[in-house]
Amino acid sequence: MDDAAIIAIGVVALMVAAAGIWTYMRGPNSPMSSGWRRRLNELEVTSRMGSPEEIIAALQESAKLHVRLGKRSEAEVLLRRAMLIATQNYGHSYPGLAPIMDDYALVMESMHRKKEAQKMRADAQKLREKHTGQNG
Repeated sequence: MDDAAIIAIGVVALMVAAAGIWTYMRGPNSPMSSGWRRRLNELEVTSRMGSPEEIIAALQESAKLHVRLGKRSEAEVLLRRAMLIATQNYGHSYPGLAPIMDDYALVMESMHRKKEAQKMRADAQKLREKHTGQNG
C-alpha cells in the first residue's frame, strides 16, 4: 500500500470518528441532555405564562430540544401548538409563522415525511414572499 492510500484511509477513519462524536454529543444520550431537560422545565413555565410571542418562542425552542432528545413526536405537537397560537393571535399571514413552519418541516423530514416537509417549506416560502414582495 502506498503512502497516499494510507493517508486516505486515515482521513476517512478520522471523518467517521468525528461524525460519531458529533452525533453522540447532539443526541439523547449526550452529556448535555440533563441541561436540555432543565431548559425544557424553564420553557414550560414560559409557555404557560408568557405573552403570545414569548409562548411561541418557548414552544419553538422546546421543540428543538425535544428533537435533540430523540422525541420528534413531542416536537411536532409543540410546533403545531406554536402555529395555532400564532394564527389565533396574529392571523394566517403573520410573517412569524414562516420560521415555525421551517422548524416543523425539519421535524417532518426527520420523521421521513418528505412530501409533507416539502409542502410546509413551500408554504413558508410563499408567506415570506408575500411579506417581502420577492421570490426565492
